[in-house]
Amino acid sequence: MDAELKEFLRTVEEAWGREVVLYVGDDFASRYPVRERLDRPLWIRRLLLRPDERGWTIWQLHGYAKVDGIEGGVDLDVMRSW
Repeated sequence: MDAELKEFLRTVEEAWGREVVLYVGDDFASRYPVRERLDRPLWIRRLLLRPDERGWTIWQLHGYAKVDGIEGGVDLDVMRSW
């Protein structure tokens, strides 16, 4: 999987001209430990609890938040400024 994922990231980053942010939930990370293998900014999905690991850039803390002007639940994210 590593070779395919690295090729995918190279292709996308080359097309967009910027680095990919990896959106990684615990369920995916338990099967594919990409957080440790790939040097990319991380978008961590960890509902209601602050991520344990260091280095996250975006944290999704809720999946059904209420926002004025939007019908239904939305993701609620926190972006870390360095």
